[in-house]
Amino acid sequence: MPFKPLRPRVPSRPLRMDLLMGVSASAAAMLVAGAARAEDASPRGFNQLATVEEITVTAQKRAENVQDVPLAITAVRGEALSSMNITQPQQLSLIDPSVRFKQSLSSSASGLTIRGVGTSSFSAGIEQSISTVVDGVVLADPASLATLADVERVEILRGPQGMLFGKNASAGLVHFITNRPKLNENSGQLHLQYGERGEQVLQAVGNLAISDSLALRLVATHNQRDGLIRNVAKDGVFTDPQDVSTMTLKALWRPSDDLTVFFSVDRTANDAFCCSSTWRKVTPGYAPAVINGRYGIVAGPKNLQVAANGPSQGKSTAQGGTVQVDYALGEVTLTSISAYRSVKREAFYDGDLTTVSYVDTNGGSGKTDWLSQEIRLTSPIGERFDYVAGLYLYHSKASSLIRQRGQLSWITPATNGVVVPIIPGAPLGTIFETSTVNDINSTSYAAFGQVALHITPKLDLIAGARLTRDEITLDYRRAPTPGAVYIPGSVTLTLHQEVDATNTSWRIGPRYNFSDDIMAYATVSRGYKGPGFSGLSAANSSADQRVRPEIPTSYEAGVKAAFFDRRLIVNANVYSTHGQEFPSPGV
Repeated sequence: MPFKPLRPRVPSRPLRMDLLMGVSASAAAMLVAGAARAEDASPRGFNQLATVEEITVTAQKRAENVQDVPLAITAVRGEALSSMNITQPQQLSLIDPSVRFKQSLSSSASGLTIRGVGTSSFSAGIEQSISTVVDGVVLADPASLATLADVERVEILRGPQGMLFGKNASAGLVHFITNRPKLNENSGQLHLQYGERGEQVLQAVGNLAISDSLALRLVATHNQRDGLIRNVAKDGVFTDPQDVSTMTLKALWRPSDDLTVFFSVDRTANDAFCCSSTWRKVTPGYAPAVINGRYGIVAGPKNLQVAANGPSQGKSTAQGGTVQVDYALGEVTLTSISAYRSVKREAFYDGDLTTVSYVDTNGGSGKTDWLSQEIRLTSPIGERFDYVAGLYLYHSKASSLIRQRGQLSWITPATNGVVVPIIPGAPLGTIFETSTVNDINSTSYAAFGQVALHITPKLDLIAGARLTRDEITLDYRRAPTPGAVYIPGSVTLTLHQEVDATNTSWRIGPRYNFSDDIMAYATVSRGYKGPGFSGLSAANSSADQRVRPEIPTSYEAGVKAAFFDRRLIVNANVYSTHGQEFPSPGV
């Protein structure tokens, strides 16, 4: 039976483990998509055509050539994404094999992994180890990012990155930087795509110059396709169709050379059910085998049919706004990034994947609202030392419902195809349900800074630290549903718990420039992911739902080099990451 009640497993003592040791290398040469391109359509010599173009990134909160950044980083321009038809975060592994996107029914269980490390939990109280950032704003719900249309570039940072970027980047970070409105330009783009299974893709971008100092940019997308799996017990309807629409309005105002204001609002409507399942193997005599036989379904790896009487439904909406202000105070730049976002989603499915009523409804719904505020100062590059320093505030409220409902009836070999109740004494047709509600409030404060000290013209020492304070509360409720009885093992209860933590994360290491084209670095960094709550299935009011922080320590050394007048780029690094107090994978 595919249904299994969820049970949190929280370690009773800290776990220490060696997470990763590895070596990675990358090379870019000649016609790298989006990195090397001809300036126009006229014929060019080999020397010009083969040069790999420089990419500017903001991985250290300032604009730098990616080859000068002492981090393991992959940076890809939007043109490269478009040429490879990469339109969703789930496709990032096409540009970086170390990155994966885990898709799940739960938003908290959906997210990115880097170097095989990530977080997968059905609890809204446990956040991701890989931070997803859009235009400098951390997404509390990574699955709410539904499109990569109009992206200027993507930066993939490996290893602990929370020191500068904040909220929960203990194992890495993926930063999506979108195109800003262009001053003094009126332009538009339209992309239409049609494919198999009813696929329809629309991307429209318009840029409008209002004045010499003000411009608007509108981005609209729509992605629709039929499903892959049909429910033959419901007239063959698809269980997993996709229908996603997004709209973004951006404004850029630059009244003077010293002041720039960027404003963005967006909304996403996603009517798509993730992760539909079918039977790959069944045991004779039990409900899946009996029901499949009645509907002519053959279990196996190529099976795209299911016969179920429960729902297969999922939908979500996401919206928010961002205001970024950059102001030049002499040679120092003051930056403020203010953001508010809200996501609401639900997903329910048939827990037993049959027309027998064991667990007909399994899944949940939730709403997450969060706001963040960052203020930082950035010095110019070229003095004896340069620095970035700032303050950060984050607050979120996540409310979630987890529901399991059914008659707990089944077919076994002993019943010879007849449906019987599996709970002794319960009449056939009895409705069982367990519903749990969690409200989790999280507040985080931080002060951070990084300094690059130029000891000699070739040798730099880079050091930084972040002081973080996290305060989190859990309100957990489970009450009986009118007309139903509890699934065995569930009891009525209410509990309130609190957890807090103060942590200092840091990074330090040298960078040595052998020449303008060859740089080597070595760093030691300590990451941090704040505490949380399991909040899935507490047995009683005294059950400890707390999950301790993640505190990894990472050692890394690398070299970045350009050869043959930038016709060949070679980057390589070795790393070892050790974890302390990691939550159990079963949480």
